[in-house]
Amino acid sequence: MPNRQPARRHARGERPRCRNRLRCAGFTLPELLIVIGIIALLIAIMTPPLRAAHQQAMQTRCAVQLQQQGLALEAAKSEYGYYPVWDDAGSPNRYTWIDVLVQCELLPNARVGYCPEDPRPSSLNSTRGRFYDVLYPGTTRQTGIDYSYGISVPLSSGGWAWRPTGASGERPRRLEDTDRYAAQRVLAGDASWSTIYNLSGNTLLGRDWSYPTVYDNTVEFRHPGLAANLLFQDGHVGRVKFQRSSPTPIDTARQFVWFPGESQSVGPEDSHNGNWYPCAPPLDVQGQPLGNFPREMAPAYYTSHMLWTQILHK
Repeated sequence: MPNRQPARRHARGERPRCRNRLRCAGFTLPELLIVIGIIALLIAIMTPPLRAAHQQAMQTRCAVQLQQQGLALEAAKSEYGYYPVWDDAGSPNRYTWIDVLVQCELLPNARVGYCPEDPRPSSLNSTRGRFYDVLYPGTTRQTGIDYSYGISVPLSSGGWAWRPTGASGERPRRLEDTDRYAAQRVLAGDASWSTIYNLSGNTLLGRDWSYPTVYDNTVEFRHPGLAANLLFQDGHVGRVKFQRSSPTPIDTARQFVWFPGESQSVGPEDSHNGNWYPCAPPLDVQGQPLGNFPREMAPAYYTSHMLWTQILHK
């Protein structure tokens, strides 16, 4: 006689036993909601550290690229006696000092010139590019200058050896003691243009990009915490933070472009010990090098003679 026991249990509302436990296993709705909640909590806990680690990696990559540029700049100065001039002043396309380093095969390629955290271009770069009528490479409407880094104007102009004549008469523009402050003097860094005249960050305090002059606000504090990577003349890379709430947002006695303790907005109309701020490139009106300045270090020389052969993206 067949066994009717399982049928009687089912008739009383009891759940029949499942012979295949793997096939019958599963979550109830409350259990599923708990699992989803735990996963969401873990994601919320892990996301900030992961984002911070990613940003730290981007900052480090930017610093490494600046170190590569530093080696290339020192190689240029060793071979030619000068650093390259900041750019060729061209419009709507503009070639810069980074193009010179690539052209002279001192940098391996142009990719070293782009910070991984640069929007390419940033709003500051785009606004300044609109003012100077410069188009960002690879676009037809977006304004801005190529690359993510600027070079110190006093060093780029060969200010330690140059005394050009200004429009109002003889105005010596000489940078003295260039080797004395090598560990504090900025050579290049995160920037929204090809030039660095000073360490002004007035635009971060609600000022416009050209306050107080068009020479200001080129340093780009693009990294988290309003930080910028700066390459100093001795070859090391340091990180400078802009302090919004501080009466002196940047200590220019520790990091400076010209001399210790300079104004954050130091520029072409300033002088030191009778020497005017070196800001005139050693070129004539056609962009040709003057005196003993090497033509290899002048972007305008390559542009005017159509000699750019290594810069393929422009």
